[in-house]
Amino acid sequence: MKSKLALLALLLVLPAASALLFLRRPPPVPPPVVLHPTARQAAQAQRHIEGLQRELQQDAAPPEEAPQGRSKKGGSKKAWLAPPRPRTLRLSEEDLNVYLASNRTARKMLAARGVRAVQLVLSEPANLSIHAAVTVNGRAQNVQLDGALAPDSKLGLRYTATHAQVGRFSLPPAAVTAQANALATRLARQMHGRLPLAVQSIQVQGKTLVIMGIPVSRAKGTPRAPASPPPVSPARR
Repeated sequence: MKSKLALLALLLVLPAASALLFLRRPPPVPPPVVLHPTARQAAQAQRHIEGLQRELQQDAAPPEEAPQGRSKKGGSKKAWLAPPRPRTLRLSEEDLNVYLASNRTARKMLAARGVRAVQLVLSEPANLSIHAAVTVNGRAQNVQLDGALAPDSKLGLRYTATHAQVGRFSLPPAAVTAQANALATRLARQMHGRLPLAVQSIQVQGKTLVIMGIPVSRAKGTPRAPASPPPVSPARR
């Protein structure tokens, strides 16, 4: 009799426990917003991002001597270039998403890792949410990562996930952080190579990512130092 009562109680408790576990699970991740930029929007975002890169490369170039006329003895005088000034890069959320949606290299890199669509959402003070549609083991899944951006001496930018979810299941943020940074590094190298900027600070203002830093030489990976003026020999008596 007691065993029958225990079995009956178990049959009553199990459905209730299952219902509670189901209710406590987070809601499913919504799919990313898939952009279909026009040719004009894609070209504008491309020009903006590539223009910023060209400016950084010019600022990070090795110092050179600039001719400044002729000296009395017929030789040319030289002026020594100053070290690069701090730069501020501004990338809007729209520019980033349009670039990812329209750039062939970026799409190919993401597709090779099962990412079919991606959407970036910026929020203050330096937060980035990544919404993606991915294919895992032949099954379509929606993924959401929430985290923060910070300067990094090797990567330029470091992303630290604070929340990660696939469908209705949460993932360890630490494992996702490593994968997200590895993918971001490969994507950056595939598109433009290492960011020629020693990043000092990162913040989000409204829907704009603001990156401040010093242009660096790609060869040395360090901020360009000012050139030393030529040695001056003592005047002959």
